[in-house]
Amino acid sequence: MKRCLMLLLPVILLLAGCGHAPQENESLESMTAPMTADHSQWQQEPYYILQFNVDSVISNAPNVTATASRVIISQGGTYLLSGTLQDAQLTVEIPAGETARLVLCGVDMHCERGPVIYSNGGGTVVLLLENGTENTLSDGKSYLYSGSKVREAAISVEGDLLITGGARIWRNWPKGRCGRRRWKAVRR
Repeated sequence: MKRCLMLLLPVILLLAGCGHAPQENESLESMTAPMTADHSQWQQEPYYILQFNVDSVISNAPNVTATASRVIISQGGTYLLSGTLQDAQLTVEIPAGETARLVLCGVDMHCERGPVIYSNGGGTVVLLLENGTENTLSDGKSYLYSGSKVREAAISVEGDLLITGGARIWRNWPKGRCGRRRWKAVRR
């Protein structure tokens, strides 16, 4: 038994040191003061993956749901987005005080009937354009309205909006972009 414990102890210690999950009382500056924080070290924090495949999404996030026309993020956190999403909307439904950091890493997103990125909560949305990638966001010309909060813009955010990073973003925004409270674009 003692020999078995001696063999298992290094494996247990090795596994205990792997990964880092935020503690309940741990606050990350980039998520508590997102409008002024440096988001360039996002890989040092836990994140979820959303891989768009034209009309579907693969994700490891437990708080993401998807239908044929919408992908919904319902909790703050960091999300790495890549791939192509056609004629669907990414909806961020987080309350005031929470931050959703969307890391765009080679996305091509289009929604014909509304904003391609829409946040109806009071939380902050950070769009981080990952270095060395090209990203395309576009909306259509014919909007279908499901509520009074929808703004005619490719990006429509009820809370604060920060667009930052060193990548290129190509846009076809017939209607522009909108942050209801504050919005800021910062080039790294």
